[in-house]
Amino acid sequence: MFRIETAKKEQVKLMIGLVGPSGSGKTLSALKLAHGIAGDWEKVLLVDSENKSSLNYAGARTGDFKIINFDPAFDRLGFNPANWIKVIEIAEKDPSIEVLILDSISHEWIGKGGCLELMDQVTKASRSQNSFTAWKEVTPKHNAFIDKMRNSRLHIIATIRSKQEWVIEKDEKTGKNAPKKVGMKPEQRDGIEYEFSILFDVNMEHYATTSKDRTGLFFDRAFIIDETIGAEISAWSKDGRSAEELEAEEREFRERRRKEEDELAAVRKEEREAAEALALAQKAAAEEHRKAAAMQWLNEQLKQKGVPEEHWQGIAEMMRGRKLSELDKMIDEYAVKVENQGDE
Repeated sequence: MFRIETAKKEQVKLMIGLVGPSGSGKTLSALKLAHGIAGDWEKVLLVDSENKSSLNYAGARTGDFKIINFDPAFDRLGFNPANWIKVIEIAEKDPSIEVLILDSISHEWIGKGGCLELMDQVTKASRSQNSFTAWKEVTPKHNAFIDKMRNSRLHIIATIRSKQEWVIEKDEKTGKNAPKKVGMKPEQRDGIEYEFSILFDVNMEHYATTSKDRTGLFFDRAFIIDETIGAEISAWSKDGRSAEELEAEEREFRERRRKEEDELAAVRKEEREAAEALALAQKAAAEEHRKAAAMQWLNEQLKQKGVPEEHWQGIAEMMRGRKLSELDKMIDEYAVKVENQGDE
């Protein structure tokens, strides 16, 4: 239902991405970020598609977070987008979970059963062997996964591998040139960065910057992600109208709209009834006018035929409802009858 309203900030669940090469510390950064947002390790769930690598951080380095081991061997579909949707739904059904980490959604794209493999399968199975046609089948599956993340009741933190490249840089400590591994393009579908509220780029020194930040909290900042960063995000996300307040406002709006519609319906009913009454009155007036005109015409005809005036009322009653085509004949017959009676 469309309506104009004053813009007011609302509380939101954020979709956060961490992009970086292997070894940049995405998993540990995601865990600390999640803990800062949730404030309690038991409210954090990590979906591990990296061969249980997150367990390296369990215990003293973090806390008692929860885990789903996403092993593609468990299901014939592997890293198919449908399975990613399933794990999100499992997390959403647990009322204790507030933050969900998907580590790493690169597998949804390049992994076993992922979108690229699906595209190859569809292409090979088609008559045309046309990969562009195959994307018509694969793209909706990928979009369904993105929509599931975007519309989740949970804060979503997704790690994404980036393609790696070695560059030669001067070491500030030794003054010598040395090879350095850097992250390049995310290993996901082109444009994936547009889907996130915040996108952190994490380098090999574990420092993060933002290439996208709708919160405005981290522009021109470089930092190692820890719980304080998560706490900042949590405070920002809780600022504004809550879901309960929005629901109450929506109920109030709908109730007000219902009353307005009821009042309008009542007015329209009165107008309709008044129009119907006017139409009936006009019809009755027209009928009376028609009857008066018909009586006048009948009297003139009877007068022309020489029928005595004392017979006119009886003739009118007798001829009520007759067609005009019948009246002349009936008047002539009645005139003859009256004339014959007079002769007798």
